[in-house]
Amino acid sequence: MASYTGRYTVSVDGKGRIAVPKRLRDAASVRGSAHFVLNRGMDGCLELYSEADWKDVEERLTAQHPIEAADSRFFKRNFYSHVVPAPADPQGRIVIPSFLLESAGIEKEVLILGIGDKVELWNEARYNAYLLKFGETPETVAERLFSKIDRPDS
Repeated sequence: MASYTGRYTVSVDGKGRIAVPKRLRDAASVRGSAHFVLNRGMDGCLELYSEADWKDVEERLTAQHPIEAADSRFFKRNFYSHVVPAPADPQGRIVIPSFLLESAGIEKEVLILGIGDKVELWNEARYNAYLLKFGETPETVAERLFSKIDRPDS
């Protein structure tokens, strides 16, 4: 299955539209749908999924939260209330509603990151601040994560 990869910077037009790079649209098609679903993401970004990938997210959430505990209700209300369909027009553009643009701090440009199973949309300054706040290098984190894979009992 094709992964979402790459880093792109695109303009946001006056109608809140962005052009999704062809490479990402093609990956979505291979993954099962040329249409997208948009949601508010973690750490201040927006998340873009193909419709097929979104169905997988919903199935995992339903399986992990079958009982309506208080935490589950809170999360679901916050998570699902920001979900919008984002079909691409013939030019490959999607519309990002103003409430999502505002929540992510996106104005004239958007940083698009393909991160494997989804796409993230960032205000570039916010993304750079996130990286600084995280406080570790990608190499340090990779070493820690991969050492756990090599030694699962760690």
